[in-house]
Amino acid sequence: MRELSQLRQMVQDDPEAAKEVEALTRQMQHLDSSRFPGNPAMVEQLHREVLSSVDQFRVQLQRDDAASEARTGKS
Repeated sequence: MRELSQLRQMVQDDPEAAKEVEALTRQMQHLDSSRFPGNPAMVEQLHREVLSSVDQFRVQLQRDDAASEARTGKS
């Protein structure tokens, strides 16, 4: 959840990206182990999938930021 909070701060000026962060946050909140009693492996798999999505989103934001800086000449 800490990573999602950091992402939320990074995208506060981008409404589309903010929507995606909110969707990822909802997915993470729905990974309550009590919803899948007796199947901790499923919870762990779902958790890894959401974290992978968070990581992919963070990488995409970094690429977009780097591309934007290259176009404007900022470093």
